[in-house]
Amino acid sequence: MPQFNCNRGILMESNIISYPKVKILLFLTTVIAALGLVVRQFPQTSGEHQQPPQFMPDEILTHLKQGNQRFVDGRREFRHLDKEHIAKTAKAQTPVAAILSCSDSRVPVEHIFDVGIGDLFVIRVAGNVCSDHEDASIDYAVNYLKTPLVVILGHTHCGAVTAVVEHGKLDGKISQIAEHIIPALHDAEADTAPALYDAEAYTACDHDGLIDTTVRFNVRTAMADLLKASPKLREQITLGSLKVVGAIYDLGTGRVEWLEPEAGAPAVAATSHR
Repeated sequence: MPQFNCNRGILMESNIISYPKVKILLFLTTVIAALGLVVRQFPQTSGEHQQPPQFMPDEILTHLKQGNQRFVDGRREFRHLDKEHIAKTAKAQTPVAAILSCSDSRVPVEHIFDVGIGDLFVIRVAGNVCSDHEDASIDYAVNYLKTPLVVILGHTHCGAVTAVVEHGKLDGKISQIAEHIIPALHDAEADTAPALYDAEAYTACDHDGLIDTTVRFNVRTAMADLLKASPKLREQITLGSLKVVGAIYDLGTGRVEWLEPEAGAPAVAATSHR
């Protein structure tokens, strides 16, 4: 029969857990919970045969914002760049975000978000336009790698956008990129029409402002193009498992400005012309 020990206040029997064992189990439970919290603080990539961590889009977006703030403040942590992490990600990848960025050499995507190897699935193309190959790359990241967040990242003083705004000579294959930026220019011109159509009032400031506005509309146009071409992405957005957001990187400050709305809804402030 089990006996009750008044000094310890628990049942004493060979098949009943003793007080010291209870203390050990409680301690181990606390340690495991604490380790889980630490891991949860920043998305980790997994190795072969491991399931990717299930992070929500807003959670990843918060980490990217925090990483960019560290970059701006000069407090980078240089995460996931060690040999151990290289070996860990050698046979599998589980990026937490897909970034469609301009190819501009002044926009080092992993650096500006203070992340490392295996964290981001980056697609780069001049003018951060979204055509068939970019669509396919993002579809791969979302549907096969289970990436919960897509960011279309433009930047200030974009050369491709400036060339289109200034009607510069675009020879060869570059004209194919320009075709995707021209609709954004038309949207920007409509948005700034009073200044544009008053020749006497038009100044260099207006010119720079038109480029900046076109950069913004170009990001939104890329978002609209992506969503129009990808019904699976639209479905996942509706279910809440995916978010598509737009952002502008400032070459002068290093800061990323996130365009509203951040909800990632299929309706964005631009129209796809595809």
